[in-house]
Amino acid sequence: MSSHFPGDGESTGTDAGGRNSHGLSEDLLKGWLLLFLSRGPLHGYALAQKLEEVSHSVPHQTTIYRHLASLEERDLLDSEWQMRESSPPVRVYRLTDSGREQLRRIYTRISRLHRVCRDFLTEAARHI
Repeated sequence: MSSHFPGDGESTGTDAGGRNSHGLSEDLLKGWLLLFLSRGPLHGYALAQKLEEVSHSVPHQTTIYRHLASLEERDLLDSEWQMRESSPPVRVYRLTDSGREQLRRIYTRISRLHRVCRDFLTEAARHI
């Protein structure tokens, strides 16, 4: 099971467990972005706020936008600039059909990992 999406080819600066300083693995961070966008379009700042709610820390803004750009390059997201009257324009991201399929694949992988972790914890508890 790979810790990155096939074809990402990006250097992530993660620790041996695939985590960045914000505590989320690269796959999980991308999964959360896709999941949030499955509920409707959002701009980067709103996505950062939602990530803070689930991880109790905020990945650096450049990390979030790097992942959004990567997901968009892979046609998992679309974006457009939205003009606002009293503030600067914001880029709003939307999940594509391919993005929804990728979210399903991530869900399947994390479900399998959850089962393996649960089994490990159950077995380890018997021997610790």
